[in-house]
Amino acid sequence: MKINEPVTHSLYTDADAGWVTSVSPNGKTIEVEFAKQTLLNGVNSGQPDALNFTIGGFLGHTGGRQRWSVERDENPRKSKFTLRKNGQWKLVGSSTKSPGNVLEPGHDPYYDFNF
Repeated sequence: MKINEPVTHSLYTDADAGWVTSVSPNGKTIEVEFAKQTLLNGVNSGQPDALNFTIGGFLGHTGGRQRWSVERDENPRKSKFTLRKNGQWKLVGSSTKSPGNVLEPGHDPYYDFNF
């Protein structure tokens, strides 16, 4: 990972975009500043590709492909990640065996409305 590289922190079903802001001298610990994310095509957005909502299940189901605006935040939330032996970047303090808290390259935010 390199400074200013766009990344996405995948928690479990949700994902937050950000940028690498520092890299340790050994390259195994990085800090990430999270972005200001805005959903552009929500259910009531009026966009041609707006998400759709149908009644059913526990509360309902939201479907469609989410489209997000990602920009730098003036007061960003920050987190540190470490490179694990299995090659994954994981949130400091999270278990290597846990499926969540993985850092991936690129911006791909997502909010799971159905959870």
